[in-house]
Amino acid sequence: MLNIGEKIKKIRKTHLKIAGIVALILLATLLLWFNNSRSLQAAPSLVGDVYFEGEYRIAGGEWRTIASGEHIPSTKGVVTLRGNFHMLDPEGGYAGIYRYEIPIALFLDHINLTFLEPGCDPVVLDTENPLYGESVCVARWEAYSLMGNSEEPIEILIDNPHAFGNETAIDELLSKMGLWTGIDFEKTVSDSGQTLRSFGMIFMLVSTVFLGIALFSSLI
Repeated sequence: MLNIGEKIKKIRKTHLKIAGIVALILLATLLLWFNNSRSLQAAPSLVGDVYFEGEYRIAGGEWRTIASGEHIPSTKGVVTLRGNFHMLDPEGGYAGIYRYEIPIALFLDHINLTFLEPGCDPVVLDTENPLYGESVCVARWEAYSLMGNSEEPIEILIDNPHAFGNETAIDELLSKMGLWTGIDFEKTVSDSGQTLRSFGMIFMLVSTVFLGIALFSSLI
């Protein structure tokens, strides 16, 4: 039989192994979190940004100026945007009206878009998915390439096909748009899920701590 001293040594060795495993898990989680935060901070310095500026009206009503942060409901009828896409350079300075070849990334949630560019045929981005039936909408990213080179205002008709659903769909459309490039589009999508990723990281850290406490408690 093991004497008391040998038992204590054995328990200490076991505790050290468990502590080492927990420490490695914590270190890996912290490194992942650090790398993720660093990559998101570096992305904006590499590319420009794009946004829509102009006016809007709801169900054929009067035109109103699009204001930053203003709520534009998506369930009160067809919303028409009139204006232009504008671009900021990588430093945040104004670069002018956007008329380049890189597609624009648009987030559509329970809305359809119809683009009316001067001198061009209408282009429809339809969120209805025929695979699931006519009454089902999906939330997804779409790419739109501007067709004309004129700086005349374009119009975007926004339709909620079901008159219900995401009330803030237009707010999300205007706030999340970016350029469909390998860096900027990834940044736009990453930024939209930053909150969920942060909660996930916190959950992993807390779970790891409780796992270590449970292992130590079971051995004591």
